[in-house]
Formats: sequence, C-alpha cells, structure tokens
Amino acid sequence: MAADRDQAGADMDRRGAAGLNKSPRYRLTAAAKAFSYARFAKHLDGPKQ
Repeated sequence: MAADRDQAGADMDRRGAAGLNKSPRYRLTAAAKAFSYARFAKHLDGPKQ
C-alpha cells in the first residue's frame, strides 16, 4: 500500500512537470510513462497478495 501511495505522488510530480512543458508530445509521453509504470507496479504487487 505504501508503494501505491509513493507511486501516486510520483505520478502527480510527473503531471506537474508535464504541465510546465507546452509540448503536447512531452505531456503525452509523460502520461504514457506514468501509466505504464503504474501497470508494471500493480503487476509486481499482485503475486505478493
């Protein structure tokens, strides 16, 4: 659960950084990275439960 909260904080940081850059491509890339990493983290957390 702590990892989920940490990841949520990292995602918020990424969104904030993406907002500073006017490039839609950069924002899309940042969102895709955050999404794919969140899926990966969820996959890692699954077997432990």
